[in-house]
Amino acid sequence: MSPADSYEKQKRRTTWGIVSSALVLGLSLSIALAGWFFFLDAWGQALRAQQREVWFDPWADGGKIQNSYKCWNMTGLSEEFAVDFKETCHYCFAFGQTGVPMIVKMEGSLEGFQPYRDALYVEGAQMPESFLLRGVAAPIEDDIREFAIESLNILYDDEVVSEDDFEDLIGVSFLDTTKKPMGGADFAMGTGCGLFGLVFSGIGIFLLIVNIKRRKNIGLLQEREKEAMRQAAMWQNTGYDRAHDASSYGTDYGRTYDSSVWGDERRRDGQPAKGASAGAGVRLEPVKKSNVFLGILGAIGGSLLGVGLWLLISFVGFIAGFVGFVMLKCALKGYEVLSGRLDKKGAVMSLIITAFMIFFANGLEYVIALCRAFFELDASFDTIWYVVMNFGELMTETQSWGGFYMNLVLGYGLSIWASYRVIWSILNYKEQEPFF
Repeated sequence: MSPADSYEKQKRRTTWGIVSSALVLGLSLSIALAGWFFFLDAWGQALRAQQREVWFDPWADGGKIQNSYKCWNMTGLSEEFAVDFKETCHYCFAFGQTGVPMIVKMEGSLEGFQPYRDALYVEGAQMPESFLLRGVAAPIEDDIREFAIESLNILYDDEVVSEDDFEDLIGVSFLDTTKKPMGGADFAMGTGCGLFGLVFSGIGIFLLIVNIKRRKNIGLLQEREKEAMRQAAMWQNTGYDRAHDASSYGTDYGRTYDSSVWGDERRRDGQPAKGASAGAGVRLEPVKKSNVFLGILGAIGGSLLGVGLWLLISFVGFIAGFVGFVMLKCALKGYEVLSGRLDKKGAVMSLIITAFMIFFANGLEYVIALCRAFFELDASFDTIWYVVMNFGELMTETQSWGGFYMNLVLGYGLSIWASYRVIWSILNYKEQEPFF
């Protein structure tokens, strides 16, 4: 295949790459736009639900769809008898004007409700004005039921309630004042489509830029080669004849050549000597200076692909340590693509970034595992923040540090075992030499 045909073939490939990247970008933007409409629809349903209010009925099942606020006038409040795992939400008994208690879940400090506590515990205390509680109805779970029965019997100093008559006296639902009614809103669909669309839009933009840049470079290389061939042909038609002038440079039989014309030594058959350059000072591909900042971004982006693969394999139940090799390869490729050139400095930076990303992937694996466990109690962004901010304490409480360090040692060990040749090549990497 001639050089011209090779360049044309590469151009066709990059053209298909540009078209494919544009299609991915268009489809991703469409998905992101659909997610935005889903989100706006859910937001509208939530606003409509929050504009309605009905009185709370503890003996009615609130159901999963809450179409309005549930309200209750409180005149007394008991001490908390249970707290959530984050110790931010409190379960108490709220008493109405009829003296019938019902379970209420409240968030934050309860110091502002001290008059309502005094009305219940302090003899002769003045009865405060009723306070309107607003929230949603939630089913009473088994553990809350047990704590509530024990607390009520202690409060009245008698066996006033048992498992058999709990629903008749207290009901089947409690008032959760920490949440708002959302109607039939499904923010998960909108958020999921939006994030999916944005992520793949970023990938599409990245691939589009890479393919456009690659096509531009191919065109530049093609023009350089054409110019070099043109100059070589011109020099051959001028300098070559003078080099064969026997009166100026010796006899024609000896074929003596002037090195000032050719810039290198020649054999008697007219071919370049071993190790000689092909032209007089013609440099077809000058060494480009790498962009370190963009290269680091590319290495981080490439290694993040390895992090995603690490988490995917760990969820399946396999040891994900060998993914470090893939992570390193992706980091090197990302640095080379965005930087424009892979040099020793970039290779070492990619190695350092990969080492950090292995630690990050292992930690993120345990963060997700803890979130999945706590999501059974409270599936919210607040729970994720709680797990991240209390990661060390939760790891100690769950006795997970041993597995964390074992997984980390296996991860580094398997990664080094799978990629020791690549690491050795990085440490002994020389400019302008093949990396692998």
